[in-house]
Order: sequence, then C-alpha cells, then structure tokens
Amino acid sequence: MKRLVLAATLLAGCATTTQAEQAHKLDEEGLALLDDGKPCEGLKRFQHAMDEQPDDLEPLRHSIRAARECGRLEVTTAAARDAVTKEPGSARAHYVLGLCLLAGTRGEGRGIDELLEAHRLAPKNAEFALRAGLALLDAERFAEAVAPLREAAALSASDPHPHFPLAVALHHVGQDEAAIAEIGSALSLEPSEHDLAEARKLIDLIHDPYRVLPEAARGKFSEGLGWLERVEAPQRAVDIFEELQSDYPQVAGVQSALGLAYERMGDNSEAVEHFERAAQLDPSLPEPHLYLGELYYGLRRYDQAIEQYRAALREDPLLGQARERLAQLSAEGGDLATTVAQLRAVVALHGGDAQSRLALADALAAEDDLRGAESQLQRILDGDGKNLQAKLSLAAVLERRAEETHDVVERRRRAQRARALAEQVLAVQPDNVTASRVIAAIDKAK
Repeated sequence: MKRLVLAATLLAGCATTTQAEQAHKLDEEGLALLDDGKPCEGLKRFQHAMDEQPDDLEPLRHSIRAARECGRLEVTTAAARDAVTKEPGSARAHYVLGLCLLAGTRGEGRGIDELLEAHRLAPKNAEFALRAGLALLDAERFAEAVAPLREAAALSASDPHPHFPLAVALHHVGQDEAAIAEIGSALSLEPSEHDLAEARKLIDLIHDPYRVLPEAARGKFSEGLGWLERVEAPQRAVDIFEELQSDYPQVAGVQSALGLAYERMGDNSEAVEHFERAAQLDPSLPEPHLYLGELYYGLRRYDQAIEQYRAALREDPLLGQARERLAQLSAEGGDLATTVAQLRAVVALHGGDAQSRLALADALAAEDDLRGAESQLQRILDGDGKNLQAKLSLAAVLERRAEETHDVVERRRRAQRARALAEQVLAVQPDNVTASRVIAAIDKAK
C-alpha cells in the first residue's frame, strides 16, 4: 500500500525529486506490481516512468515484459513494427522491436536480427550491444555473442554486469582463461549477488574435480570427501585417497584431496608434498595453490604464501580467503596499491558489508585517496547510520580533507561535519582519543 501511495505522489509531481528519481521510483512500483501479479497496473507505471525519462531504457524493457503478461504484447509489437517502418534508421526502434519479438513465442531469430541491427546503427550504445549479446547467448550462438558482449563491457566501464555473460560465452568457445579473467576484472566494480553466484557456478564447472576423474573412481572420491568433512575421521579419508592415488597417480584432484586429508591429520610435510604434486599435474587447479598458501602462511614463509595465493586467484578470482591474506600481507609490506585492489574485491565478495568497507576505507586513506575513503565510509553510514567506527573514520577523513581544501566555504563545511561526527562518537565513547584529536585539530585550524 505504501508503494502505491508513493507512486501516486510521483504521478502528481513532487518538487523535491528530479525527473530521473521519479522515473526510477515509478519503475520500482511497476516491478512490485508485476511481482504481485498485476501486470496491467505495472504497465501503466512503466509508461509513466518512460514519460518522465524517455531515454531510460530500463522501464522500456520492463514495459515489454508487462505487456506480455498483460496480454498486450501483440499491440506493443505492432506499434514497434510501425516505428521501424517509419524510422528504419532508428536504433531505438529496432531495439524495441527486437525485445518485443524475443518476448513472443516464435520470434527468436527475427528478434536477434533486430537487436543486431540496433547495435549496428548505434555501435557506441552499451545497452544495445549488451542485449544483442545476451540474445545470442540465450540462443547458444556463443561465438557470435562474444563480440557484442565484449563491446558492452568496454562501453560501460563502470558496470560489472556485461563481464559475466561475456565470461560464459568465452567458456563455451574454449577460452576458459579469458573467461576467468573477465570475472576477476569485474570484482572491483561490486557486481550483484546474482552475477557472483553465476560466476561461482561457472568457475566450479571449469574446475570440476570430477571432470577428469574416471567414472569408476567417482563414488570412492565422493566417499573420501564425505569422511574429510568429519572432524573425527581424517584417517579414513587418508586411507581412501591413498588407495585412489595408487590407482590414479596422475589425477591432480586426488593428490589435492589427499594433501588436505594429511593437513587435517596435522602432517604438514605430507600435505605440502601432495599439494605440490597436484599443482604440478594441473597448474590450473586453484585449490592446491590455496592450500599451499595457507600452509606457508602458517609457517611464516610469506613470500611463498603470496606466490601461491596469486596462483590460486589466477584460476579462481572469487577466493575471498586468498584475497584477504594478500591484502594483509601487502599492507604489512607497504604495497598499498595491491592492498586496495584486493580489498575492493573483498568488498564485492562480502556483499559490501561494513567490516570490508572499513578496511578498504582505511587503505584508501593510507594511500591518500581521501575522496575514495569518504565514499566508502558514507556508504556504510547510508546503510547503518549508527556505525560508530564509520563515523569516527569519516570524521578523521573529513578533518584531513578540510586541511587540504582551499575554498573557505567547503573547508568550513567539511570541518563542521567532521566535528559533528566526532561529537556523536564522544557522546557514546567519552574517552575516545581519535574523536578528541579530530576536534582538537579542527579547533587549532580556526
């Protein structure tokens, strides 16, 4: 009910929001109505959103879905055909017709042709490139999908999404190394949970330990993994994997599992031997490198640990544990650029949680990227306005930014906000030294 009231307010016009904000809210209203099984009402919201922002293609796409569910797809498709007839050189008209045809039951081929024509007419439009690529991917025309998806990723440098369908297409044409690289490159852009979940499936498929395991050995291998998961039964796992190793000495997955079983037994020397053997047999397997990294880290052989963590991440960029270790070791070694890069990925992998953002903000501040640190801290407070550590860190960052600001008005604004945040911290923690230092520095600078 609250959503409907909000939409009505937007339809009447709201002096405190921009047209773009109104369009976005109307689009959200339409999606909510679609989810509630009210596509015809949702269609009206999307149409109002398009009136507010005619160039926004998102509500347009949603309106086609609503038209299909509302039984108005034929009318919408006919209107799209008329638009193409009247303006054959309009990329948007071909894009709309392509989406309408794909939404129907028999229009896949023609729909793809229309989207490709839209992309041809407007080759610098990232959305047109993306939709053409996705349509080709859905049609399992993988080789053809690579080029438009690659163009979409290049044209929308701040959008992580195109990298993930591109990775899928690359995998299907036998370019697994490039597919994994695409996933890794998108992490700094904070992809969605859905994209990360799809990426996890793809990487697990690429590195499926059963893929190279003989059929006859798979049942025993699964049994060994089951015993390995039981804290009290690593010896049983060792026995099973030792037996498998004698039958299949060249299978890297068996060597890796045996190494993990020995590591659970506390026999690190045997574990290292089998992990190294697994890495030699199949350098593309991420697990042996990760396990070696952890063992070397525990033995304080940090250079070797770093080498193994990096090797693991080349094959599986979603290994948060390896990234956290590299961030820590890089920070201790004074390599702030690597620290920041790893922590950006950690933020994405942890869903943007406060702890990860705080660590990234600290690293950015240490690197003198105060604007970046402020942005990360503000995002924490946007989600949790009571987070004292974020308030404290932001106060310190704003105080530093105030010192560096030449504009008097902007310097005063930053100083005042820094003081307010520090005072909020002191109200809860009266003995907080950092908050007191921030206030003292601001008073001294007056």
